[in-house]
Amino acid sequence: RHVTVNQYQNEPLPATASPPGSLANEAPYLLTSTSSLQDLNQRLRARNKDPVDMRRFRPNIVVAGLAPWEEDSLARIRIGTAEFWVWQRCGRC
Repeated sequence: RHVTVNQYQNEPLPATASPPGSLANEAPYLLTSTSSLQDLNQRLRARNKDPVDMRRFRPNIVVAGLAPWEEDSLARIRIGTAEFWVWQRCGRC
């Protein structure tokens, strides 16, 4: 299988992670936070633009309780007993 990594992110793949088997866009899941959406919508309103809904980004995992854009700096997250590597920001977002 061929995996293409967004070259503009300059973020290495985790050494212990195997390449994902299915890539929807760039990764098998998209992580975002409610605070990042809130910050984005404040910026849009300041420019007289309509706010956007979280569904526009089609995330698989939405977290609360982080500072805006903090999810971009996470290395791993745990949901119950499942652990996820956060290895690249989404280029389309």
